[in-house]
Amino acid sequence: MRGAASPALIVPAGQQTVLTALGVDPLRAAPPEVQAWVHGMLMADATPLAEVCAELSRYCSGVLSCAPEVARIKVS
Repeated sequence: MRGAASPALIVPAGQQTVLTALGVDPLRAAPPEVQAWVHGMLMADATPLAEVCAELSRYCSGVLSCAPEVARIKVS
């Protein structure tokens, strides 16, 4: 036997929520890096260059990497 269906929730652009087995968290503003991604941009805030390269490489058909000696440099 299944429980009653929850009412539909519309999450407007620029907002976000978290869905769990216990329910739905309240809506809140999506952080700028999430909103930037929708527009094809990646934001970095004191992020090691190796992490930025790893994230970008997921969307490239070629190889994108950085030299080990600069991998820990933080970029914004």
